[in-house]
Amino acid sequence: MPVLASYTPKTAATRYLQYYYTAANPNPVGKKLLLNEPGDTSSYSRVHARYQPIFHNIFEKYGYYSTLINFLSKVVE
Repeated sequence: MPVLASYTPKTAATRYLQYYYTAANPNPVGKKLLLNEPGDTSSYSRVHARYQPIFHNIFEKYGYYSTLINFLSKVVE
């Protein structure tokens, strides 16, 4: 059985991103990926706003719901 602690953000950056892109995202579950710009002024959000529509089109075209691209480890989960 999964342990809750393994799902909670460990750093300030991950807490920030989880808040803006998941918790404060006004879209319902299943539609969270529709958020292009959360309204903050971070550099992450500027890049996200530029590339999210491209990834969204790929997700729609191929029927993906949730894809995490980890640029540090170069792994797509």
